[in-house]
Amino acid sequence: MGKPGQGNIMNKQEKTVDNLIIESPTLVSKTRRFTEWTLHIMGWILWILLIRPLIIVTLWYAALYFFNYHMFKLEGIDNPEYFGIGAAVLATIYLGMFGWSRYNAWRFRGKDKRKSSGVATPEKMAEYYKVKPENITCLQDSKNVDVYFPGNDIIEIDSEKVSKLKALYAPQNQEKHHDRNIVI
Repeated sequence: MGKPGQGNIMNKQEKTVDNLIIESPTLVSKTRRFTEWTLHIMGWILWILLIRPLIIVTLWYAALYFFNYHMFKLEGIDNPEYFGIGAAVLATIYLGMFGWSRYNAWRFRGKDKRKSSGVATPEKMAEYYKVKPENITCLQDSKNVDVYFPGNDIIEIDSEKVSKLKALYAPQNQEKHHDRNIVI
C-alpha cells in the first residue's frame, strides 16, 4: 500500500464494476451498437441459409426411405388398387376444402366481416379513462408520455404538457369504464 502506483485496490475494482456495459448500456457507442446488430442479423441469416438445405436433404431422405419401405419391402408396388384408394382420399379432401371455400365465398359475398370499432375521438377516450377531453388532446400532442401503475385500477400519466394526470385503467373490470358515475 505504501509503494507508489499501487493505489487502493478496492477502488479499482469498484470502478470496473461501475464501468460494465451491462450496468450502464449508455457506454456503448452508436457505431458499436450498429455493428453488433448488423453482425447479429447477418449471423442469423447465414445460419438460416445454411441449415435450410440440411433440413431439406433430411426430409427428402426420410421421404425416400418411407417410399422404399412401403413400395418395395411391403410390396405396395404389386397392389395398384392402393394407389386408387390414395388418389380417391386426396381428391375427397381437395374437393371438400374447395367446396367449403366456395360455400363461404357465396355465403359472405359482398359482406365485409372486418368491422371497424369506430374512430377513437378525444371525447370517447376521455369518457373511457374518466379524464377531460382537453387532457387527451394534450397527451396526443406530447412527444414523450410516461405511464405509472400505482394500483387500485388507477394510472398516472405524466408528459411535458400534462403533469400527474390520474386516469382509470381497469382491464379486468370493464363495467368501471362504462359507469358514468365514477369520477377520478
